[in-house]
Amino acid sequence: IGALIASKTKQSALVGQIIIGIIIGPAVFGIVSYNEFVKQIAEMGIIILLFLVGLECKFKEVYTPKNTFIALFGAALTWGLGYLIAILFGFNSMQAIFVGTAIISTSSAVVAQLLKETGKLSSDMGKIILGASAINDVIGLMIFSLVIRSSEVQMTVPSVLFRIGIAILYLIVFFIIGKKLSKYLKKLEYWGKMNNHPKIGFIFSLLIAFFFGAVSELIGLSTMMGAFVAGLALEHIKDKNFKIGAEYLEIIFGSIFFVSLGILVQNLFDPLKNIVLVLALLAAAIIGKTLGGFIGARIGENKLIRSNSIIIGFSLSPIGEIAALAALVGFQKGILTSEIYSSIIFVGIFSSIIVPMALMKIFGADHKT
Repeated sequence: IGALIASKTKQSALVGQIIIGIIIGPAVFGIVSYNEFVKQIAEMGIIILLFLVGLECKFKEVYTPKNTFIALFGAALTWGLGYLIAILFGFNSMQAIFVGTAIISTSSAVVAQLLKETGKLSSDMGKIILGASAINDVIGLMIFSLVIRSSEVQMTVPSVLFRIGIAILYLIVFFIIGKKLSKYLKKLEYWGKMNNHPKIGFIFSLLIAFFFGAVSELIGLSTMMGAFVAGLALEHIKDKNFKIGAEYLEIIFGSIFFVSLGILVQNLFDPLKNIVLVLALLAAAIIGKTLGGFIGARIGENKLIRSNSIIIGFSLSPIGEIAALAALVGFQKGILTSEIYSSIIFVGIFSSIIVPMALMKIFGADHKT
């Protein structure tokens, strides 16, 4: 229903799905609440969506110096603005750190869906946006895990560097393992065709995606990073029959994920009472990512033109699920109040609606139901 409404109003499908989530969630009718079941189903959607996105990308096109500069500058400026705004609104130092951390990461799921809908996923700009988004998530998740750890125990510089090293090592090792597994997947698909088991390649590919996601979660990174790395590792397989099955699953579970972003809003009055804070943090996310992306895209010999640099930075502004996760953990630990929590959730939802709407106009895409 959300996708149909969005199509009729010439907006992205994910915008309609998020709005439907707000309507059926606690904020309006209270038909569905964000419980553990909804969370797990939504996480399945993230895993499948980012696995498919990884299949469309090439490792060398994602982790480039250009993408790294864009992600680093965007994360640094956004965190600084978020921290400063929180301090100006009277938050204590730990609350300000959580607020800054919450708005660092880009919602890779929102960005990926937008690029798919606009047909920009395989374009040069789309590859840069997706690559910078992936690196931005790695940076954000590293900082998030460090902030959580520092709220529990006193951390030293060596322990911080150690955790960062583990995260980088994970990405490298599991990409290599995935490429090795892809050879067996290719043989398994062929064996399945010959022995009347055509779906075995699809099942095995999902096994890889979920296993990578599980290990990623265990070492303190995000499940979606593991799924994305799994897709990257399998991208060089030409005959991707397993991709068709994953796409059908993504239609169902991916939609549930975007609806769940709206369900996360518990009370419409909390963010309305703090509308100045919401707008200030929304501005921090958009300005920080846009300016940081612009600076990163203009560095080096292969610097991009000004207009494309601005668009790339602006495309990284949706903060979606990572903001929700950081806000939820901060709230559960008693660091953030319910009003601050709801305000951060609303910033994530606003950014996941406003940015896709603007980019649909910029890209001038044809909308499909």
